[in-house]
Amino acid sequence: MFELRVFIERDRIRFLVSDTSELEGVSCDKVKSIGEYIECVKRINVPKFMGLRKFIMSIPWKNVDEIKVNGLHTKIYLRNQLLDYFEVGAPIRMQLMINIILRRRRSGSDLLKVYVPFNHVNQKNLGIEANFPYYTEFDGDNYSFLIEIPPSHRQREVNVAILTKLELRGFNLLNDKKIVNSKIRLKLQNDGALDPKLLKILDRLKDSDTIFNLLKNMFNFLEENIRYRLNVDRFGGMYAFKMGFGACDEISELVVIILNKLGIKAKFVRGLYIKENLNIHGHAWVELKKENKSLPFDPTAKMFGIGRQWIRLMSEKSRKDKIVEIGDKFFVKGIKFNII
Repeated sequence: MFELRVFIERDRIRFLVSDTSELEGVSCDKVKSIGEYIECVKRINVPKFMGLRKFIMSIPWKNVDEIKVNGLHTKIYLRNQLLDYFEVGAPIRMQLMINIILRRRRSGSDLLKVYVPFNHVNQKNLGIEANFPYYTEFDGDNYSFLIEIPPSHRQREVNVAILTKLELRGFNLLNDKKIVNSKIRLKLQNDGALDPKLLKILDRLKDSDTIFNLLKNMFNFLEENIRYRLNVDRFGGMYAFKMGFGACDEISELVVIILNKLGIKAKFVRGLYIKENLNIHGHAWVELKKENKSLPFDPTAKMFGIGRQWIRLMSEKSRKDKIVEIGDKFFVKGIKFNII
């Protein structure tokens, strides 16, 4: 067994080797199977990167059969091959910087509302600080900071900084056998306005008898019919269905539409994704409600759960919801998330 640091991405899973033999000058570019790749990886001595080893393996999600998580020990099944790794991760410090242009006014403060990470199945909030006075609000699904912006006699720039300390861990829906294997009866919620093509898909999916089979069948549908394509704007779930492509926003929204039409309560989740170079990108996924539990999974990556690089910020109640909501006495010039 060898130790790996694993980075789970939208469309594939990447590995960093943390322990190899002393053999140098070996390339794994021409291997013909994942099994050969794994054996080759064990023999390579590669340079260190951020205290670990450089990326030497990248496997599309369609080649991943199953992931089992037990604490920090994870087993990954790849076409009858088994990878073991120990995921080691200290708490991270994430800073949100909001650059605001205040309009000139003599009186009347205004509020800046920011959705921030809170305790959830894949994350634990270890503390939040801000450079302005604030109070908090929790609506049952989301945790927000409300920051009072004082009046200004002239137009000026203000930087609002929110520092969050987080402990992140992966979440695997398949670990909850009671939920994923429990029998379900799906009933199509047809209001008469459904797209006929979508109605056919829903009619096929409603025969799924467990949550596991429902998600597996839906992932198969996405794999065969919806390609990932990054969009500048958010066009909606039905756009992805009709065009055959979409970004994480469109794909996740489409899945929420499908689940809700089948009688499964599901919500669209906005959050962040930490890439291997510690850059942070916006991302979206889905939470389904079952037995009073919020169970996240990522339909863009075809994952029965989410990885340690996912940070949940909010679940949408409406498409008008934004991670940062502003008043009418100022406007936001820029928003940036950093790992510090």
